[in-house]
Amino acid sequence: MFPIERREKIIEKLGQDGSITVEKLAKNLAVTPATIRRDLKYLEECNQITRTFGGAVVKEGLVEEIAVSKKASANQAQKKRIAKAAEMLIEEGQTIILDAGTTNRELAVLLAEGSKRITVVTDDILIAAVLLESPFVEVYCTGGHVQRDVGVCLGKHAEKFFRGINADIAFLGASAIDVEMGVSSPSLEKAVLKQQILECAKLRVLISDSSKFGRVSFAKICDLDHIDQIITDDALDTESIDRLVEMGMDLINV
Repeated sequence: MFPIERREKIIEKLGQDGSITVEKLAKNLAVTPATIRRDLKYLEECNQITRTFGGAVVKEGLVEEIAVSKKASANQAQKKRIAKAAEMLIEEGQTIILDAGTTNRELAVLLAEGSKRITVVTDDILIAAVLLESPFVEVYCTGGHVQRDVGVCLGKHAEKFFRGINADIAFLGASAIDVEMGVSSPSLEKAVLKQQILECAKLRVLISDSSKFGRVSFAKICDLDHIDQIITDDALDTESIDRLVEMGMDLINV
C-alpha cells in the first residue's frame, strides 16, 4: 500500500470513529507503529488531524457534548464492570461524590441494590433518581441549572455546594482523557464544577471506559497527576497503559 492510500484510510477511519490509536491503526493497516506515527505527523503538518498521545483525533473533532440517551447504550458492558470495581472501593459510613455521567449511573444502580449505609452527593438528577428509594443511601443533589439532554446540574449554586462539603471519595466522569493533555470537558462551566469536585475529596478516582482515552475536549479539567486512581476497561491500548504506569498512576483494568 502506498503512503497516500494509507493516509486516506487513516482519515477515513478517523471520520468514522472520531479518534484512533497508533496501535489499532498499525494492526488494521498491517504496518509498524513507527510508520503510523510518521503518517500522523505528516497529516498533522497538513492540518488534517490533531495528534494525541498514542493516537489522533479529527481536526474538527474536539469531543462535544453527547445526549445521555445516546451515551447510556454505548460500551454498557464495560461501564458495568468499571462500576463494580468502583463499588468495591466504597466502605460503610463513607461520603462519596458521584459526578454526572452514565458510568457513575451504573455505580449508583449497584449502590441502590446494595446494603452499605453511605451518603452520596451528586450533580446529576438522573443519578439522584436512581438512589431515591434505597433505604441505606442518604442522597444530596447540588441543584443548579439542569443541562437539557444530559441531566447535570451546573452553575454557581452547584459549585458553592461542593465547596461546603468534605467527601471520602470522588468518582469523576470524563468524556475526554489524554495522557499528555489530561482530562478535559466540552464546556468551561462543566470543567470548573469537576475541578471543585476534586478539591473536596480525600481520594479522587477517574472512572471511564477506554473509548474516552486519546481524546481532547475544549476545557481542561486537570492533569492526570491530580487523579489518585483510574478505573477503565481492559481494551485500553498498551501504549497508554505503559505511559500511565511510567507516570506512577494507580491503574485498574477490568
